[in-house]
Amino acid sequence: MSSKSKRDSKKNTKKTRKTKPKKKDELERPRKPRNPYLIFAAEQRETLLKDNKGLKVGELSQKISQMWKEVSEKKKKDYQKKAEEEKENYKKELEEFEKKRIDMDESVKGKDEKKKRLKFRQLLDLEPPKRPKNAYLLYAQEARSKLMKDNKGIKVGEMSKQIAEQWKALTESEKKKYQEEALKKKEEYKEAMNEFNKKRLAMLTDSSDSEDIDKFFKSSEESESESESGSD
Repeated sequence: MSSKSKRDSKKNTKKTRKTKPKKKDELERPRKPRNPYLIFAAEQRETLLKDNKGLKVGELSQKISQMWKEVSEKKKKDYQKKAEEEKENYKKELEEFEKKRIDMDESVKGKDEKKKRLKFRQLLDLEPPKRPKNAYLLYAQEARSKLMKDNKGIKVGEMSKQIAEQWKALTESEKKKYQEEALKKKEEYKEAMNEFNKKRLAMLTDSSDSEDIDKFFKSSEESESESESGSD
């Protein structure tokens, strides 16, 4: 590619470059105050361009600089006064800007906290499936109903002792019914747990706060531990 083509390519690139649009709720920072010379230059620039069409930037700057040198000290003091007024206004505007920015930051922070609390609450409300009972517990559940019906007022300790003895007395063939049922319940639990984990993962990946995630896992572990002890 020739040097001319490269230059043309750069020009085209500059033309297509777009400035990032400001968000509707984005605050505009106050413009910095100008010094006396810049205030004078702004006033003269428009007149010079009007009277000297086609004047180049470099020539314009040179003319303004020369004109400033010819300005009297008394007149320069007027521009100094204007510059001081701009400086004072800038301080006030900047103070107001900072207040608004803090208010906006607090508002955004409040919204974020609300979202996090809602997400955390949803995570806690998501209950894991209950752990399945083993073969003995399935038998105990069945035997308990019969014992309570036949022995009204039987104490819990005595009932547990009788159920344990009955279980030991069962043949392997008799136990097989409960073992198969327990295996079936275990498979159902695995499927339910897979679905639960998928749902939980989908919710967690949508959360940006690792602290909330840690809290949830701790709570979830406690919940599963309680359900396990309840099953035993």
